[in-house]
Formats: sequence, C-alpha cells, structure tokens
Amino acid sequence: MIVAAVLLGGISIRNLALVNEKTRAIIVDPLLGMARISQAEAALLALRGDVWKHIASTEPADFAVLERAIEERKGKIDHALQEYEKTIFTTEDRVLFQKIRPLWMRYLDTLQSVLALSRAGKGAEAHKKYITDLTAAEDTVSAAMRTVSDLNRRNGERYAAESQQAYTHAVWTLGIALAVCALGGSVLAFAVVRGVNREQLEKRVAERTAALMQANEQLTQTSEQLRSLSARVQLTREEEATRIAREIHDELGSALSSLNWDLDWLCQMVSEAGNPTVLRGAREKLESMTGLAGTTIEAVRRIAAELRPSVLDDLGLTAAIEWQAQQFQARTQIACEFGPVPDNVAVGQAQSTAVFRIFQEALTNILRHAQATRVEVAMEEQPGEFVLPVRDNGRGITEEEKSGAFSLGLLGMRERADLVGGKIDITAMKGGGTTVTVRVATVQAK
Repeated sequence: MIVAAVLLGGISIRNLALVNEKTRAIIVDPLLGMARISQAEAALLALRGDVWKHIASTEPADFAVLERAIEERKGKIDHALQEYEKTIFTTEDRVLFQKIRPLWMRYLDTLQSVLALSRAGKGAEAHKKYITDLTAAEDTVSAAMRTVSDLNRRNGERYAAESQQAYTHAVWTLGIALAVCALGGSVLAFAVVRGVNREQLEKRVAERTAALMQANEQLTQTSEQLRSLSARVQLTREEEATRIAREIHDELGSALSSLNWDLDWLCQMVSEAGNPTVLRGAREKLESMTGLAGTTIEAVRRIAAELRPSVLDDLGLTAAIEWQAQQFQARTQIACEFGPVPDNVAVGQAQSTAVFRIFQEALTNILRHAQATRVEVAMEEQPGEFVLPVRDNGRGITEEEKSGAFSLGLLGMRERADLVGGKIDITAMKGGGTTVTVRVATVQAK
C-alpha cells in the first residue's frame, strides 16, 4: 500500500512539474512573441508610407530626411525580429520564423532598387517597380508575420488547456494516493494483530501521509499561482494591444490623414490649372496617390480596431458590442438583431474587456461552426449583474463539443469569465441553435 502511495505521489509531483513547464510556455512564447510581431508589422506599414513619399518627392534635401526615416523603420523591424527570436519555444515556431528572414532580405533588396530609381529622378520607373515588385514583397513578408502570430495565439490556447489537464491529473493522483494511505492504515492495523511492530508501521504511514499532504498543499498553491498568472497574462495582453493600437492610430493615422488632405488639395489645384493636356499625367498620379493613402488609412484603422477597439474605451461596453455586431454582419452577411439596449452599464474595466472578448469569440464560433443565418443579442442589466445572451439559429452545439479536449475557444471563454468573477453558460436549444449567456457583477454590487 505504502509503495503504491509513494508511486502515486511521485506521479503527482511529475504533473506539478508539467504544470510549471506549461506555465513558462504561456509566458515566454505566445504573449511576448505576438507583441514583437505586432511591432514589426506596424513598422513595416509605416515603412510603406516613407517609401511612397520618397518616390513622390523631387527635392534632394527631402531624400536625405526620408532615407534616414526609412533606415530607422528598418532598424525597428530588425530589432523586433531579433527580440522575437529570443522568445521561440517550439520547433514549429522556429521553422516558421526562419522563413521570414529570406523574405525580409528579398524585400530590402527590392526596396534599394526602388530608392535608387527614385534618387536618379526616374519617378515613373520607381513607381512601377513599387507597385509591381515592392508591394508583392511586402505582402509576402506580412503574410509570413501573420502566420507566426496566429501560431503564437494557438500555442497560448493549447498550453492553457494542457496546463489545466496536467493540474486535473495531479489532483486525481493525489486523491488516490491519500485513499491508498487510508486503506494502508487499515491493513497495518490488521498486521499489528499478527505481531508486526505497530509503532514502526504507524510512524511510516504518518510520514508518507504528511509528505502527500505537503504535496497537496503545493499543488493547491501552484493552482492559485497559475490562475493569478493567467489573469496577469490576459491583462498584459490587453495593455500591450491597447498600446500598439494607440501607437498605430496616433503616429501612422495622423501622418496618413495629413498626407491625404495634402493630396486632395493638390488634386484640386491641378484640376483648376489652365492647361489640362500638360497636367493630365500629374493629376492621374495624384489621384493614384490619394487612393493609396486612403487604402492605407483604412488598413491602419482596421489593424488598430482589431488590436483594441477604441469604442470600448470611449463609449463603453454596450456601444462596443453593437459596433462589433455591425462589423460582423457587414463582413459575413449573417444578420445580427438586438433587443432593448441599456444606456449605461456599470461594470469595471476588466469585466468590460472580458465580456467584449467573450462576445468576439462567440461570434467567431458562430461563423466557423454554427452554420447560422441569424444572431440575436440581448443586453440586460439585472439586479447586481450584467447579462449578455447571444443566440444563433444554427445547428446547435453538441455535448461532445462543449466538453471536448480540443474546445480551446470555449475553454478561453470560460477562463476569461472566471478571472473576473463572472459566469458563462453554453446551451443547445431545442429545434436547433445555441445560446451563450455571460454574467458579470456590476460595480454597485461590489
């Protein structure tokens, strides 16, 4: 009995080590990796604008200023990639990352060719090479970066699930070990009757039981630390996303908006000029530049909104949910219908962020799995809590899908709700469809 208990205790300790390993993986790889890749993508987007200004400029003094800015952007991207390489934790991650370097070097070679043509006063040739070659190279680099970023996100979800599974195994093995110790005590009492040294055996049982109890306390402490760490990871991720979104919006958005206004003004001046034949080519080029600036502005807004929607901070949770539903409907053609919307919902910032992210994940699951054509959203403020039911008319979730080991999206939704003291219920409706209901406490209730 005691040997069995010792063996089970050893298994529990191994599972504790596995929990610690997965916890380290959550910190080192996905979170920091996503932040570095986001920095590189933002710098690459800014680099596009600097190169375009270089092509459009005709002043040597402007060339020098722009080339310094271009070198600074390249340095930021190189630094972000170097920092990302330090966070690599898996072989798959390293294989994907190694594909970025040659693509980045090919982009730099094409960039130098474009700048050389621009410097030589061959604006038309530089513009053509920019459109045909440099843009394609940039898209290839961006696609590789997005692939790496998606891998980091999936790894973060997988490591969280594996940590939870290791924790469950450790709890079960410790419980069985304690039960074996209890049964062992009964066997030892019987052995005393048969003349075995009772005092020595009881001492050994007490020692083994104390060791297992200590291991159980350590497991409980590790579980609490893991939960606190998970909360910190979520908070840090949101803070990083907010910072990057603000940087993209403030630096790139304002610069591109100014460029767009200047281009509109130049287009108007060219249109009002006296010789339309001479200025037709210039006007066409300015219109092309205006279109490119407008497209880039939309890209900046989209990236910033995906990282951290400003409406969530500026207008609150209910407005952010309505905005997200409208974006989802426009993108997927799945109708989103709202019930009465409360004016102001008194929830804290952490609860607001958690509910919004859960709502985003619910819409993603509807798009991927539900085969639905309509979504109903009903925001309700009940005594002491805010309730968000999200219903679809799809095929309905199965019990296997709700409790499966690979339901990482549902696991993340439950974890987010739990971290802010909320609750989430996922129910398959009779006749088809699924309802996801989120509940969080309001500020007054605290």
